[in-house]
Amino acid sequence: MSTFSPCGINCHECEAYIATQNNDLEILKKHQQNLKEQFGKEIPIAELYCDGCMADGRKIGFCAQCAIRICCINKGYENCASCPDFPCSMVHSSGLRILCPKQICCRSANSDLPRPLNSKGKPH
Repeated sequence: MSTFSPCGINCHECEAYIATQNNDLEILKKHQQNLKEQFGKEIPIAELYCDGCMADGRKIGFCAQCAIRICCINKGYENCASCPDFPCSMVHSSGLRILCPKQICCRSANSDLPRPLNSKGKPH
């Protein structure tokens, strides 16, 4: 399984994933509160458990229904950056800032695009 979701979220930096993998209810509660503050939605804790967007197992309720995730699955890609149509109209209309800076790294591994440099001036 990739450590990045189709939309570019790094699972290992996601509060829901970290909390689920460590069975940490306090982090899940913090994540629940963050989502409420950011989006004005009260999401039950039971819907916040996540084993990774592309992994078998639990997924955050709204991520399980994510059109970008479903598109990647249907096309056989782990993430948008692997798709030759990237960035497509779905990405643009999603309102997401697709994606994290790693998107170019993922894509450039399979293309001639230049790789971005990290803070030490070396390719990611």
